[in-house]
Amino acid sequence: MAKTKACIDNYLNALINNASADKQLQLFEEVSAFAATLLKSNNLWLFLNSPLMRSSEKAAYLKQFSVQFNIDPKVVNLFLLLIKNNRFLLIKCILSEANRRINRLKSISLVEVKSSASLTDSQKDILISQLKKLGFLNVDLTSTVDSSMVFGFKLFTENKVYDLSLNTYINTLLEKIRNN
Repeated sequence: MAKTKACIDNYLNALINNASADKQLQLFEEVSAFAATLLKSNNLWLFLNSPLMRSSEKAAYLKQFSVQFNIDPKVVNLFLLLIKNNRFLLIKCILSEANRRINRLKSISLVEVKSSASLTDSQKDILISQLKKLGFLNVDLTSTVDSSMVFGFKLFTENKVYDLSLNTYINTLLEKIRNN
């Protein structure tokens, strides 16, 4: 997994080498849109991953296909390089990483909250307000109900989990009792 992450980072870093923040955003948005388009078409996906087709045939088709999207040649070259290096299956991971970088460039904080019950709009607004006080900018909050939770909620950010659930509190208390 770490090797794959490093590989994806290398591809995307080469794409944005010496580009301004605005140009980086444009390139990542084009990578995201083009990757999503390629993933949507099952027939195209099968063709581009077919072991029966030569990489030169795949590259020629991809170049022709990309013309209708009017995307930056660097983005097309990224996908051509994936084909040439037999790494086209990385496209889902590249899409995910490109979207993560887009959010970072736009200063969008993706936050997921899992709670024991549905949050009201008022509760979501309060939660977003508190997250902004913690330094999260432009919070994009998604909310799901976890029926296994008794009470409370868990917040998942890019690199942290805030667990304010009764389940965790009870489990921690039980662990302390067992250890003493």
